Amino acid sequence: MLNVHKEYQFNCTFEYKKAIMKYQSVKSPILKYILIIFWLIILTPLIISSVYHWHGYVNFFTGLFVTALLITLSIVFSSNNYYIIKNNSLIIKYRLLTKIIPIDQITKIKLNQKSTSAIIPRASLSFNGIIVCYNREMIFISPVNENDFIQNLKSINPGIAVS
Repeated sequence: MLNVHKEYQFNCTFEYKKAIMKYQSVKSPILKYILIIFWLIILTPLIISSVYHWHGYVNFFTGLFVTALLITLSIVFSSNNYYIIKNNSLIIKYRLLTKIIPIDQITKIKLNQKSTSAIIPRASLSFNGIIVCYNREMIFISPVNENDFIQNLKSINPGIAVS
């Protein structure tokens, strides 16, 4: 009896894991270099001012600015963006935000897009990806395996147009 229960539990767990699909977001390597260069540009005045012992409000505000900037950039650039297909919903986790989109409301997916528009929200750290259109809204994402991601969305909602 115990073996049957374990086998049943394994099958339920397998089916549960099969129903949840997680896709990591592509991260552009260019952004790492931009971050390093930006840090060097910002940190250089602090290093020079500490060497020459400049005092006053300049050091305080520069230090405050650099601290806030480094915290912000660390959150943005090191965030683990990913996309989950679960219970007929597309869950997009990016930076500190979560967006849930019902898959049956997705109308169109635009392939091979560049993230140049400031109008479309970006849930990706990549410059290339796809745009998901739903309820007169759009969001830019970049799953690692785009084809598998789109096939899984279309298996839930065959009415999604891909262009």
